[in-house]
Order: sequence, then structure tokens, then C-alpha cells
Amino acid sequence: MTTLLIGHAPQLLRDHHHPPRSVLLVETPQTIARRGLYRAPADHAAVAAVVPVRRLETETVLSALTAFAPDAAVDRVVPGTEAGVLAAAGVARFLSLPGAGLRAATVFRDKIALRETAVEAGLCQPAWAEVTPATDLRAVCAELGGDGFVLKPAAAADRVGVTYFDPAADPAAAWHETTTAVPPGNGRRRTRYLVEQRLTGAGVGVQCLVHDGEIVFTAVTDRHRQPGGHPAEIGHQVPGPRGSAQRDRLTTSMRRLVEAAGLGYGILHGDWILTDQGPALLGCAARIPGDRIMELLELAYESPLTAHYLELMAGNRPTPPRDATRGAAIRYLTADPGTVREVIGATDAGGLAGVHGLVVDATYGRRIGPARPAGNRVGYVVTTGPGADDAWDLAGQAAGLVKIAVR
Repeated sequence: MTTLLIGHAPQLLRDHHHPPRSVLLVETPQTIARRGLYRAPADHAAVAAVVPVRRLETETVLSALTAFAPDAAVDRVVPGTEAGVLAAAGVARFLSLPGAGLRAATVFRDKIALRETAVEAGLCQPAWAEVTPATDLRAVCAELGGDGFVLKPAAAADRVGVTYFDPAADPAAAWHETTTAVPPGNGRRRTRYLVEQRLTGAGVGVQCLVHDGEIVFTAVTDRHRQPGGHPAEIGHQVPGPRGSAQRDRLTTSMRRLVEAAGLGYGILHGDWILTDQGPALLGCAARIPGDRIMELLELAYESPLTAHYLELMAGNRPTPPRDATRGAAIRYLTADPGTVREVIGATDAGGLAGVHGLVVDATYGRRIGPARPAGNRVGYVVTTGPGADDAWDLAGQAAGLVKIAVR
């Protein structure tokens, strides 16, 4: 079983998921150098080779395979990152292997295409409009209505270039923040943008495994954010009590989205907000979720869900459980801006019963910059408990024991 992994994803490189030397990891030279991936064959028994490509695009990947691994008989093609979604779909189609499908990959890689598809599926979502730097952003926002707005590039991954602003804000400042975070385009395609209402309500995530167009597993996680208007997340818990109350409705909505997009095989990570009108779709990606959510799911469901995902990408139908057997949570450790001078309490926090993982990246002398949209994360704690709230409370207790002093 040879796996072509397009885009580096540590969760998908664990040795117990693959036979020895059976993974070909495809990445750009910049990412290979930044993450030290030239050591991947030595660090991971599963990795046979790291294949460098100029861009994660179908033609480039196929050409690189011919040059670097001409005898490779690939059995499954898996996107590891957002940037690898379209290439994985294209390569899978070329090799006649299970994949998302080109249309579906485009939908889940382009935020404007996703909004248009959600309209086709009849899903609730924020009011939105495509805009350009020449657009009168204030006038568009007045037409959309609402107390807050989000400006974002259509094709950027995750939160890159996402800017939050209110009606009184200077539109030029919002444009500057968004456009400086994203390259303007490479000449072959222009960067597209959209602005949408900022909805209020509890945030939840919906993770789905899809086999031959059918959802075979659904999990709902609750997303916790810091108090106030800043969108930074402070953690997740699973199964999410708020989201679980809407599980059937959310599953139905995801099913309609899968059908409208024409997704064949893959994993979806959908972001939803629970409004008075029902769940509204904020975004959806066709790759494994970040923020260690897969780890939480595997702890809560006591099931190898990552292995199930890899299994279905080879065309096999997995049999994951329907319900979680316990709760799991992750709480991110944060620090004030400044230079770290002391970290205490990590040993005590990591020794609490129910703590499965504790990582503190705030080492002595590290410079912590101003708060970012994702928050000033300097580590995390992962916990389990009889229920999701028990796990979340324990994560808060453990995080509270870790003190990071700055100067």
C-alpha cells in the first residue's frame, strides 16, 4: 500500500498507519527547508522519500513523480494540507484512484465557490458578496447589513488574510490587513476576495468521513473562544454539548453540502455557528482538521479515526463508531506579549489524572509578540473525562497551573 501524501501533515505520517517505506511525501522546497522535512525518511519509518515540487499542483506533482519515483505504484492519494487539496484530487483522477473529485476539491478550496454551492444546497450562511480592492466596501457592507463584517481572500488557507471589522472602521485599513497577508497572484490567476456578515452565536465544528459520496462518520465539537469581540479560540471539546443538541440537523446540512459539491471520498472539517435561525455555515475544508482535533476525536471515540480516513482513501469502507464513549478537550496555553523569563507549573499540570498531553513552547528567552487572530498560543493541554464538560474543566485546571512570566 503506497500512499502519496500531498502536503505535510504530521498526523498522517505516524508510522503505525503505514507499512515501512510506503509514503511518498510531496512538498515545496520552502516548506521542506522550514520544517526540516529532509529528515523525514530518518524520522519516520513510513516515509520512503520526500519529493520536492515548485507548487502543489496536479501537473507539477505528476512530473515530479515521474522524475523522482518513476517506479512507484501509488494506491491512494491523500491531501495533507489545504494547499494540497486540488492537486490530490487531480492526481487521484489521473491515476483512477478514489478522491474528492475536481469539482468538489474546487468548492472546498475556494471560499466563493463554497458560498455559491451552499446556496445551491439551501444552507443557512452569512450574507456575502464578492469584492475587489476597488469596491466601495462601506456601501457593500451597508447593503449586507449587520453589526460586524469579515473580509477574506477566497483561496487562502484557514485564517490567512481574514480581517474582522465593524461598520465604523476604515475600509482601507481592512483591505490593507487582508491584502498584505496574501500574495496578489502569480499572473495565471488573480486573487479574489469576499466580504460577509459576522454572525454571533456558539461556534461548533463538524467532522465527517465520506465514502463514495456517503457520510459514514460524523462528530461534533464545541469551539471555545476568549471573552469579548476578539475571535481567538482557546480550545475545543468533544462531543460538544451545544453542537450535539444540533447533531442531526448539522449532519443533514453536511450531507446536503456533500451532495451539492459532488464529493466522492475524503474528510470534511466544517465550521458552523448556531444562530437563532439555525446552524449557519462559516467555512469547510476537505482535509484533516488542525488544532489536534483528530487526536481529540480518537480519544473521545476510542477509535483509530485517522486510520479509517486513510482506509477510505484507498477505496475501502471503514466502520467507525457512531457515538463517543467519553469526553475529550484541548485548551491552548497563552502568554502576554514580552520575553519569557520563567515557566512554572508544567510538571504539576502534566501529572493530573486525565491529562494525556501537555506541551509548553514558551522557553526561556522566547519573544512573544502582540496578539494574533489565532491568539498567542504557546502550547496546549489535552485531557479526557467521563463527559465533555469534565474534560474541559480538567483542561482549564491544568492550564491554570502553568504560569508563564514575561518581561
